[in-house]
Amino acid sequence: MMLRAAFWMFGGKLGNQVITLGVVIVLARLLTPEDFGIVAASQVILTLSQVVVRFGIGAYLIQAETLTPRIIGIAQTLMLSAALSISTILWSLVGPIGGAMNVPELVQIMPVMLASFILSAAINPSASLLSREMEFKFLAKTEIASQAIGYGAVAVALAALGFGFWAIILGTFVQTLMRAVLVFWRVPVWPNFSMTFSEVKPMLRFGGGVFLAQLMSNTAQRVDNLIITSTMGPTALGYYSRAYSLMELSNKLIGSIFQETLFSGFSKKRRETQRSSPVAAFFMAHAFAAFLIIPISALMWLLAEEIIWILLGPDWANAVPVLKILSLGMFFRLGYKVSGALLLAEGTVYRLAVINLFYAALVATGALIGTRWGLTGVACGVFGALVIHFVSMTTASMLLCGASWSKYARHLSPFLLAGTLAWAFAYGLQSSLSMSPLVNAVVPATAFVAIYSSTIFILRHQETVEPLLARLVKLKNILIKNNP
Repeated sequence: MMLRAAFWMFGGKLGNQVITLGVVIVLARLLTPEDFGIVAASQVILTLSQVVVRFGIGAYLIQAETLTPRIIGIAQTLMLSAALSISTILWSLVGPIGGAMNVPELVQIMPVMLASFILSAAINPSASLLSREMEFKFLAKTEIASQAIGYGAVAVALAALGFGFWAIILGTFVQTLMRAVLVFWRVPVWPNFSMTFSEVKPMLRFGGGVFLAQLMSNTAQRVDNLIITSTMGPTALGYYSRAYSLMELSNKLIGSIFQETLFSGFSKKRRETQRSSPVAAFFMAHAFAAFLIIPISALMWLLAEEIIWILLGPDWANAVPVLKILSLGMFFRLGYKVSGALLLAEGTVYRLAVINLFYAALVATGALIGTRWGLTGVACGVFGALVIHFVSMTTASMLLCGASWSKYARHLSPFLLAGTLAWAFAYGLQSSLSMSPLVNAVVPATAFVAIYSSTIFILRHQETVEPLLARLVKLKNILIKNNP
């Protein structure tokens, strides 16, 4: 069931990312870096919305042993109350925040973004119930439809008509509205205003821990944006945010699959008292993540200039060095997401919150120090914080399930070795070529894929390859002997 759910989620996320990439390619030619910077800055303010909408009480609905219509209605009441409270606070502070961030447009943008936030919060219980029952097929179709019609069509049309940053803001709102209608139509959940403390307590205890963990995680992912726009302005943030978004495309696709399917699947198995080995799941998830992300990371580093030129155009050259640095951290970023999914599935939400708080502080410190050297300095500071966070999360997961770093290294060493060898050869080949840009990109990429896949095969099938190599050596010796 988990494999089938992962398949549908992969299809949904892949379709979503393909649509997003296509829209970005078009919008990058219709909008300015400043437009993207304004949107990115406004999204920093809604960090809390992502926490409430995606996790918190919704996570409780997925993991709880038993649910009743009354409990589900109470969850909806708490969700809407939290969303309305946060919206009120943000609206009252939008003026000072916009001034501090050097983005006065926030005052105009915030009402629309808060409306999207409340809509997303309202359908969170419905979406959580669908995840609880592993209904990822419906969720995938909904995600693709809302992204293509709600966001893609509307944002591109408005950008072409000259709406500037409003094209993205209004496109996001229409996307959220469309998804809300589809999800609520499938699983309607109405508020229940009658509740007791005994009913609310377990919900708040677990959901509160998840809320804090995700709040700190989202803060870590946005605090660098806040520092850039405050010290360098929205145009610099536009370059940084586009490079970050390109790097994050594959991590969002693969990382969200691991997070949601592992969390939902392990919770379902726990309810059905069918436990599987957490150690085996831990190693399998990390090994599969390494297998997928290492070649993507290496190719993005090798082809950063070509990727920026093709997808964003020649006006975005300042984003190339940022993309190169951020691409080096893709393995660590996906790795900590896998570890986080296992920690969440085991219910260690407050431990996860503390680790994520430390991560947010590291990102803020690294980004602030890095501003002395511009955007590349910020990217290096964020990369350093990411490596430390990966070690912290992986260590916490291994302590929980009884694993060790030595076993972890043995499971991942084939992929790390294959990636290093393939990258070194492809980089040397790329440096020696002096042909057309297309050839300079395609040849190293093809060489990398060939060497990476063949090295993985050899390392994972030594019992098959070693006799073959021995026969080849024997044949070579015979040929040398017969032809002195």
